[in-house]
Amino acid sequence: MAILKWNVPFTLYGRGQNARRKLVAFLRQEIAQRIEQGNLEESKDVLGLLLAAVDEDGNKLSETQVINEALLLLFAGHETTASLLTWVIFELGNHPEWRERLRQEQLAVVGNNPLSLSHLKQLPQLTNVLKEAERLYPPVYAYNRGVLKDIEYGGYRIPAGWFVTISPMLTHRLPELYTEPDRFDPDRFAPPREEDKKHPLALVGFGHGSHSCLGMEFAQMEMKIVLSILLRHYDWTVKPDYSAIAPVRQPSKIKDTLQAYIEPLVIKHPLNS
Repeated sequence: MAILKWNVPFTLYGRGQNARRKLVAFLRQEIAQRIEQGNLEESKDVLGLLLAAVDEDGNKLSETQVINEALLLLFAGHETTASLLTWVIFELGNHPEWRERLRQEQLAVVGNNPLSLSHLKQLPQLTNVLKEAERLYPPVYAYNRGVLKDIEYGGYRIPAGWFVTISPMLTHRLPELYTEPDRFDPDRFAPPREEDKKHPLALVGFGHGSHSCLGMEFAQMEMKIVLSILLRHYDWTVKPDYSAIAPVRQPSKIKDTLQAYIEPLVIKHPLNS
């Protein structure tokens, strides 16, 4: 996210690059140990699967490709999901009525049976809660796109070759798209409102079109599983109080101050039996 790409120790970019070098060194050491141990075909973790993978011609990934894929998974596929889950728990912690609505939905779909993949596709209210968290707290606050041809926007000419920074944190809260944009309201995605359908780029927390996140469906599945288990067995509150920090327009400034207080459901709930 550094604006100035100066690879020197005292800049944000320089510190990021130094951290990346440490991670690359660690992965190289781990890869060498895995190859020396052999039996890569029996691996059950991601790094082992990447080392054992071959294409249709029998070629393996290079060390650089394996490292890049591992780093991508660590950050694009882990930290972003954890960040979004943090804010879902924050909002649900301050909206007990929505916790109960989600429990009732899960009870109607799952009952007392073990959760299965087919169940996850039958939880529209949970899907809308995740959409609302994505709208309010997109995991990637901004990203760059290259300008392919000269364009005009807002009275300004943007020439080809420039880069434009897009901020879902801002576009997701445009009042012309979303009613009361600072308010947590998952029902805005349910029929007949479906406010995200006002514009094809109204909700772009996972990108859009050819730039959509490859792991979006996997991330949705992960979050639904985590939240379903939490709702079935636990209740929680989050500090500081919602009124003290809402509306949150700079999540990165507040995220590390949040504390969740999680406890088993005191009253026996049908889902918890």
